[in-house]
Amino acid sequence: MEELNPQPAMEDLAVFIVERKLSTPAIFLLEAAKPLSLVGNQLLIFFQPLVGLFATLKDYPSWIKILEDRENLEKLIRLIEEKETSISKKPAGDKNG
Repeated sequence: MEELNPQPAMEDLAVFIVERKLSTPAIFLLEAAKPLSLVGNQLLIFFQPLVGLFATLKDYPSWIKILEDRENLEKLIRLIEEKETSISKKPAGDKNG
């Protein structure tokens, strides 16, 4: 069986969060959720058949993998921080208005 790489899903999520200016609440939530990551992982596995009835989520296995290991949550936090930093370093002339 091929090993699932959650990195692309984490990149997509980090971009989604930063583009919507939700970095601070997302980091706060991820830090708070670290101790419960295994519970979240098991809930995603448990509800996977039910979710599959209502939606097609191509990244669902990646979300399971992300929550499986607390280190993945830390990587996601670092990705969000890196993307936020790279956006804030852009010159002010790049913004419309």
